[in-house]
Amino acid sequence: MKNRKYSVFVNWFEDYVSKYNLNPKDQENINLKIYHTYRVCDEITDIGNSLNLNELDMFLARTIALFHDIGRFEQYAKYKTFSDAKSEDHALLGIKILLNNNILRELDNTHTKIIINAIKYHNKAKIPNNLDAKSLFFARLIRDADKLDIWRIVIDYYEKKNQNKKIGLGFLDEPYISNETYNAVKNKEIVEYEKVKTINDLKLLQMAWIYDINFHRTFEIIKERDYLKKIYNTLPKSEKTYDIYKDMQNYLNNMLRNNIRKIKEKIKNK
Repeated sequence: MKNRKYSVFVNWFEDYVSKYNLNPKDQENINLKIYHTYRVCDEITDIGNSLNLNELDMFLARTIALFHDIGRFEQYAKYKTFSDAKSEDHALLGIKILLNNNILRELDNTHTKIIINAIKYHNKAKIPNNLDAKSLFFARLIRDADKLDIWRIVIDYYEKKNQNKKIGLGFLDEPYISNETYNAVKNKEIVEYEKVKTINDLKLLQMAWIYDINFHRTFEIIKERDYLKKIYNTLPKSEKTYDIYKDMQNYLNNMLRNNIRKIKEKIKNK
């Protein structure tokens, strides 16, 4: 039953995005978000399998991944940017699209609420403390899965394997890092996009996502793919950037060790 519903959602998604048949240059950006969506579905499935999610929860997770960026297509068609600060919040736009199309009509209110909440907060600097436990879990899940593929996309751009400038969100390609961004990252604080001034600020912001990761499998994938080092290698080298990079690598390794210890203790106590 859940697989059938998910197939219906995939068919709707494909029909919806096919309407954004733009000129080749703009179509490249639409395709960027289509392929990103499918990869996030794969990432969330991987993390979900590591958590032994049941059929219902896996269905909810994959549905959230499928629809988490549905607002990106209208956003780009209307504003020609993926910067929320320069257009509108793509998560809220996506929720409006889902509700206007009544695509979630066959789901009960509880599951609809979880999906809407997870999408709503997948791109926010912080998740509110008063979110119900189920919505909080799935919001954390989509945030992890989303970051995994965004890291892949931006690394290709920073390594010049992808020349699509929309990935840089229009930030200045200057050789410096602002003190405000550096201090926030050094203190493991959330850096808001509105305060980012340069591409190098953006890189630090994206590296600092390591402090907002929630699941052991996500930490494993980050280490396996060497995401932090790959972004660091594209930054101007200085004592400051190395200091931040070292802090992040230590945090990653500590989280992996602590999580493995907790898993072993849990198995031992069963």
